[in-house]
Amino acid sequence: AAIAGAPLRVQSIVASANARDIGAILDGDLDTRWYVPSQAGGETIVADLGSAGHVAAVVLCLGAYPGQYPRRLTLEVSADGGEWSPVYTGGTALETYDAALRSPREVPVTLPVHRDRVRFVRLRQTGSDPRYGWTIVELRVIG
Repeated sequence: AAIAGAPLRVQSIVASANARDIGAILDGDLDTRWYVPSQAGGETIVADLGSAGHVAAVVLCLGAYPGQYPRRLTLEVSADGGEWSPVYTGGTALETYDAALRSPREVPVTLPVHRDRVRFVRLRQTGSDPRYGWTIVELRVIG
């Protein structure tokens, strides 16, 4: 389900794999993407919001690549980048299916957070799929 709130600005973002293309997920363009060719587990993305505040949800738009959803995802938040709290752990197949029905062009996989004092958001892909990669065309953090 869609979660109401305003998009927050992501100050900086880093990825453990294909770091060169990570900027594509913040450019507002559904035709550009960040991508890893297979899911081995351990692929990590960290977004820094610049200051701590309330985060309602994190949205991963898969766009034209709904089959390249993260097989298993741990979403964690932190106020200081040192201490992390998990807010979501599990598969995302059902969320991806719901997102594709709701908005087939964007496929906005929405993970609720509802936490205060969040400055950093970390996505860790912990599953494995040698045949399908992981794509994100846009990352949105909703406040």
